[in-house]
Amino acid sequence: MSYIKHNDMILNESTGFHIPVDNANSMYQEFLRWQEQGGILQDASGTPTSSYPKVSAITIRQAKLILLQEGMLDDIEILIAGLPRSVQIEWEYASEIFRDNPLLSNAGLSDEKLDELFYKASKL
Repeated sequence: MSYIKHNDMILNESTGFHIPVDNANSMYQEFLRWQEQGGILQDASGTPTSSYPKVSAITIRQAKLILLQEGMLDDIEILIAGLPRSVQIEWEYASEIFRDNPLLSNAGLSDEKLDELFYKASKL
């Protein structure tokens, strides 16, 4: 089974059905399960897109839990400890972190990995 992003919808290549991006739609839920199992969404030209839905913000709790699950929390906290005090305070006391936060560029993670982490964290 494969899917292609077509305009604002997802095309199931196997069935030819266009699936609206709607969490209440059972075919969209099937698509999300396919992504979670490693399926890679492509655009209409066949170029892979991010295989995870975009999540713009997560709580710091969610961020720390997903980093712990992925075995990355200690490394990230060591990295943050070496950054300016204002960044350390933000990491410690902010209620949420946004996907476009400049702090994330210091982590050395690809956009795809950040998309994955934010998506998985949003489910915690």
